[in-house]
Amino acid sequence: MPRPSPATPLHPLERRLLSHLRREGLVRPGEHGLLAVSGGSDSTALLLLLHRLAGRLGLALSVVHFDHGLRPEAGADAAWVRALAGRLGLPCVVRRHETLAARPSGRQAAARDWRRDECARLCGELGADWAATGHQHDDQQETLLLGLLRGQHLTHLRGIAARQPPYLRPLLPFSREALRDYLTAQGQDWREDASNASPAYLRNRVRHELLPLLTELTGGGIDARLSDLAEQSRALGEALRAFPAPPQNDPARPPHWLDAAALAALPHAAATTALHTFIQARLPGAVRYAQLARAADLAAGARHDWSLNLPGQRKLLQVGSRILLEQAASADGPDPCEPVLHHRGITLYAPPGTEVSLDGDAAAPMLCLHNLPLGSALTLRPCEAGDRFWPPGAAAPVRLGRFLAGRGMRAPARRHVPLVVREGQVIAVYPDMPAHGHERPRGSGTSLSFAIRHWPAAHGVRPA
Repeated sequence: MPRPSPATPLHPLERRLLSHLRREGLVRPGEHGLLAVSGGSDSTALLLLLHRLAGRLGLALSVVHFDHGLRPEAGADAAWVRALAGRLGLPCVVRRHETLAARPSGRQAAARDWRRDECARLCGELGADWAATGHQHDDQQETLLLGLLRGQHLTHLRGIAARQPPYLRPLLPFSREALRDYLTAQGQDWREDASNASPAYLRNRVRHELLPLLTELTGGGIDARLSDLAEQSRALGEALRAFPAPPQNDPARPPHWLDAAALAALPHAAATTALHTFIQARLPGAVRYAQLARAADLAAGARHDWSLNLPGQRKLLQVGSRILLEQAASADGPDPCEPVLHHRGITLYAPPGTEVSLDGDAAAPMLCLHNLPLGSALTLRPCEAGDRFWPPGAAAPVRLGRFLAGRGMRAPARRHVPLVVREGQVIAVYPDMPAHGHERPRGSGTSLSFAIRHWPAAHGVRPA
């Protein structure tokens, strides 16, 4: 199918996109764009729309399809995209991941990293100026809500950027419904991924449950509320960037340190933002504002020998004039944790190789935790020196090692038993020991039940 002539009449959505691209200066004549097309409605609309506008914008286009090797229909999806690109007269590259399916956990994060790396590599190989994705307005809303649920820092509640080299997101002003209506008007079908309806993924629950409810409760005003939130986040971030960043190490050259006196001299809001930026540039992962505020207060205090545990086996500590950021595990301990489960607004992190399930059996019994704040970040890790545990019914926390010894657990097993940790506190010992406050439902907190099906051999014993 030849490229449409610039004189060809445009569909209303094509006119809106053309105006948006020109007004925002997102593309320039003579550029080569790489279009990431999965075959779903969003990316298929991206392909047709930019193909229709390429002549008017002076663009050259290529198509890339990523086959993650995770679904039986993946090969058919790749063939479908290749055929559509061929009908439009566009070159198409298919990249397949051969080992992702063998990963026991962390597949989504690994898939994102792989796609990002492949896009950057392909842009270099093909001489492309940018790689466009089909992210649209509904994705923007979902991303903002996910940020809220996961405790994202207020200055980072901005959603998806329209341009973030090498990525370009031309469709952010348009809804999923508008894009599907456009495809239907063009007589173009698309591929459906059944995993997009699975409640096992937090984003799907936000899409199918939370957003419709918020739309109803706000009388259709949730879109404006989220847009206002994103704008305030941008404005606050710009205001706080006026304060000088404390001296710190090059993120690529550990050890990771931040000047404590310079941090303490900042206003509290600027100090928490500086700490967040410092951590995310070096050992990224969920950090609650309460932890940042606590670290800023400690830095401003008189003591210079404090430490604070963070989720994901990270630790902030002050030594003399510097605040250090370290992996909480020793050099001989497990690798840094990665997310292995997102369920009911809770994120569970664990060492690589850990397998976690929402179903249990005799070999992998269920641990039930209650009264977890929405957006909690939990970490599975082995015991560490100094761990304390608050048994249900006890008056106060006790030393965990002594408690487990009293339960008949010998020292080798105690060193490797899986613990559930939240904000530095042990809230459960797998498989059947939730801590005080988490043993039975009460109040409005979230409950979570899961089973550990594999605890890596490096950590010693099997959980069952």
